Amino acid sequence: MESHHTFRLTRPLMKKGAARFWIAVGVVAIAIHAVFCVQAYIPLQQGGMVSDGPWLSLYYPHYMLDFFLPPPYPISYSQSGVIHVDYLDFWGKMMVAFPASVAYALLPVGIGVALVRLFKHSPGCQPPSAAISKNDLGI
Repeated sequence: MESHHTFRLTRPLMKKGAARFWIAVGVVAIAIHAVFCVQAYIPLQQGGMVSDGPWLSLYYPHYMLDFFLPPPYPISYSQSGVIHVDYLDFWGKMMVAFPASVAYALLPVGIGVALVRLFKHSPGCQPPSAAISKNDLGI
């Protein structure tokens, strides 16, 4: 006689709202990090990892993680001034900066969740589209 053991969760690991929140954080963090990676990749062949403009100040936490955490800096110069890029180290630098993208994503997603809860639970505070009733339109 064979005994089959099944594992059944008696309750979910996370509430549905919390799961949606973290999925939203993940999606927003990936979008933020994709922009960071693109702007860091563009100047790579010129010997840098920061595009012109406000990128350094906008992604300052990312660059601090890149600076202080391994792998080593991916750009080196030969005696003749030729730029060598170790792409494995470059993508390693991009990966160690991902926690900063998650931290950045928490802000807009958290604000969005707070606004949804505010409009959902406050009867006197509704978005303009919800405040207009059919009676107001003469329907």
